[in-house]
Amino acid sequence: MRSRLTPPLLALATFFLAGCVSFVTPAGTSISSTPPGARVVLDGRASGYLTPCRIALDTGDSHRLRLELPGYTPKEVMLVEGGDVYLIPWSAGYDMPYGWPFPLFLNSYDLFYPVRIDRGLSPDRVHLTLEPIASTR
Repeated sequence: MRSRLTPPLLALATFFLAGCVSFVTPAGTSISSTPPGARVVLDGRASGYLTPCRIALDTGDSHRLRLELPGYTPKEVMLVEGGDVYLIPWSAGYDMPYGWPFPLFLNSYDLFYPVRIDRGLSPDRVHLTLEPIASTR
């Protein structure tokens, strides 16, 4: 025989636990290209990756990133040590235009520590558009 308390307790637990999600961005630099499938060359050496990909690099050094694809002009970009400071405002935790502006939907870490310091490579997302090589006919 099932208990009558099971559905209300399950609904209550779902309500309170649904907001307990914390998203963590994976470490590394996102690299993509148009068209996709370009070979990623880091500091003059083949990395073994094709775009799109995410590569974890040493943040203490600068890196030269080169994308190569047969039939397209290669492109390069420098990744330098940098960092960003993000402030998570309380207004990100509520969406009602009226009432008390309390950050009900922020996770506990962002509620009590609203400043995030990101010490990574800049840019941390790279998208390059490769141009086709002009034919000389």
